[in-house]
Amino acid sequence: MPHFSLHKLRHYFASYMSSLNIPEADILEMGGWETDYVMKNVYRHTMKDKLKTSQDKASDALSKILF
Repeated sequence: MPHFSLHKLRHYFASYMSSLNIPEADILEMGGWETDYVMKNVYRHTMKDKLKTSQDKASDALSKILF
């Protein structure tokens, strides 16, 4: 298992919860952030595997509308 610092785990937690479509207010509460600014701009990152899925969904939806 790779080494994780608590700081890295907090980044991963925010990103992973977001990728599961957990409401931002719940992530904020569970992560202990006082405002959403820090959570959104510092801790939450795109999950690369989820990004590909989102891109595929968007492409499929747009293809149905445009073609």
